[in-house]
Amino acid sequence: MVLYVAATQPGADPETAASGFLGFVVFFLLALAIWFLGRNLTARLRRMNYRHEHEVHDLSLIHI
Repeated sequence: MVLYVAATQPGADPETAASGFLGFVVFFLLALAIWFLGRNLTARLRRMNYRHEHEVHDLSLIHI
């Protein structure tokens, strides 16, 4: 029943439908958030690698 109602309702014309300025702003903010998350992830991974290298180096000095 719901499909019949949805199929018979006139929708937006695909030739003239556009997301507009608000769609652009939302898309831009999502892209910006993903960029910041990627940047944060890269920094955290570098910090973990740096700490791990120093921890391994310190442990190797102890066992000598």
